Amino acid sequence: MSKSLVFITGANSGVGLETARVFATAGYPVLAISRDISKIESLNLPNLICKSVDVRNERSVSEVVAETQKQHGPIDLLFANAGIALLGNPVDQEPNQWKEIIDTNVMGVLNCVNCVLKDMVKKQSGTIAFMGSVSGNRNYKDHAIYGATKAFVSSFAESLHNSVNQFGVRSLIINAGIVETNLLDRIKDKRALKSYATGKKWIGGGLEPKVIADLLLSSYEMPKTINLHELTVLPTKQNL
Repeated sequence: MSKSLVFITGANSGVGLETARVFATAGYPVLAISRDISKIESLNLPNLICKSVDVRNERSVSEVVAETQKQHGPIDLLFANAGIALLGNPVDQEPNQWKEIIDTNVMGVLNCVNCVLKDMVKKQSGTIAFMGSVSGNRNYKDHAIYGATKAFVSSFAESLHNSVNQFGVRSLIINAGIVETNLLDRIKDKRALKSYATGKKWIGGGLEPKVIADLLLSSYEMPKTINLHELTVLPTKQNL
């Protein structure tokens, strides 16, 4: 029996890249999107469909989803993973930075959900998974804007569950602590970056992205009557 189509955003690095690898290796056809797709393409896995798309562009997302579903059938899992983390004191940040974070972490998520939700409800099957963060539920220094966007995602995931669970559609969120990714490469605030690096070193480093990928695969492959709605995973030494 052929496996259903999986849709992963932010698939060119870190958690997204590893999740695309794990699902494709498990035999799922995977639509993997990112602005830069050089790394995901280099995996050279036969069931990976790699497309260069910016999640902030609703029309582009909609077009690539429609095109892929025509060839590979309906999407049964969306992993809304794409996001950016420009940490820093909001006193020192520029509004254009806030807008970029919000446009990617909030509107980018909504754009992707919008492309799959109605079809999942119609066929009474599907899973929408969100890449959350412990900073969405905790008030960490230098996480004001980023944490607020993750708080939105957490709230949206919960409300979405209550809105579509009666149609057999699952909504789940993985709230992760520090993960070994390049998510912070664009941080301009040297003080914030140094503080983050110091904390990360103290706990012995972050989680490997494969931890998240394996957790999502196992959650998705649970019987459809079971939804592991909210999962929190972090290094043992990291404080909540």
